Amino acid sequence: FDSGRIEVRLDGSPLLDERLKGGGGKSRFVRTLGIPPGSHRLEVRVVSGKNFDDVVGIQGEFRPKEQKDMQVTVSPMTKRLKARFDEAETGAPRK
Repeated sequence: FDSGRIEVRLDGSPLLDERLKGGGGKSRFVRTLGIPPGSHRLEVRVVSGKNFDDVVGIQGEFRPKEQKDMQVTVSPMTKRLKARFDEAETGAPRK
C-alpha cells in the first residue's frame, strides 16, 4: 500500500500512532520505543484506507537496558500481519 497508519499499544495503552508512507513496494518503518522491564504485550495495527486493516499482538519479557527488535510484516499470500522479536541484546553495542 502507498499510505496508511500504524498504531502500537503496550498492554492496551497507546504507545505510538503515526502515518505510514510507502512507494507501493517493500517499505521499512523503524522506531525505538521505551518499554519498562517485565512481561508486556505489544499490539500493532496497520490501516490503509478500505483495503487493509489488521492487528497483531506479541508477548515479550523485557529486562532492564535490553533492546529487542520487533519485525512486523504483511504476508503476501494471506494479507495478514505477522510479528516476531529478533534476538535480544543487553546493553551491548550493535554490530
